[in-house]
Amino acid sequence: MRNYYEQIRDDILFQSSLNISQCKGLFHNPNYVHTNAAGIFKYLELTSGGSIDEFTCFTTIRNPYNRFLSHYNYFLKMNEQKHPIEDLSVEKFMDRTMTRACFPENFRCFQDFKVTNLIKVENLNDDLNKFNQMYNIGFTISGDKRLNSNKVRDKNFKFTTEIVNFIDKNYELDFVEGGYSKKSPKELNEQLSES
Repeated sequence: MRNYYEQIRDDILFQSSLNISQCKGLFHNPNYVHTNAAGIFKYLELTSGGSIDEFTCFTTIRNPYNRFLSHYNYFLKMNEQKHPIEDLSVEKFMDRTMTRACFPENFRCFQDFKVTNLIKVENLNDDLNKFNQMYNIGFTISGDKRLNSNKVRDKNFKFTTEIVNFIDKNYELDFVEGGYSKKSPKELNEQLSES
C-alpha cells in the first residue's frame, strides 16, 4: 500500500519501516511498520498533535486461517537456528504474548476507537479502488502488485481441532467484519494439500 500511495504521499502519514524486533516487541510502538491502533494514537500525538477525527485510518484484513498460518510461518522463519525445535511448535506459538498481540481486538481497536476501513488482502486491488472512490482519492489501483503467498514452511503442519478452535475464537472479529466462513480442520488440510 505504501507503493500504491507514494504518488499522494504528501496527504498521507506513514509510520517507520522498523521491524518488531527493532521496536523491542512493542506493537504499539509508532515506529513499527505494522503498528496497532494504539500506535496510531501515539504516532499522531508525537507528530501532529492532531485528533484521530482529522484522519482516515485503514488497514488490511485477511482470512483468519491464512493469517494465522502466515504469522506462524513468519515466526518459524525468524527463529530458524535460534531455538530448539520443541520451542517452535504451533502450541508454543499459540501461547506467545506476541501471537495474542495480533488478535483483531488488540490490533484494530484501542479504547473506544476501532479501525473500520478494512481492505481484504484476497481482494486487495478491488477493495483499494473502492476505498479510493469512497474518499475521492483520484487514481486507480492497477493489478500488478505481488501478494504474499501462503507457503507452508513446516511440511508437517496440519490444522487440528485445537488450532481451528483457537483461530475461530480469537479471530472472531475478523470472521464477522471480513465476512469469512469458518471451516473444519479437514477442509483446511485439504486446501493445504492442494496448494
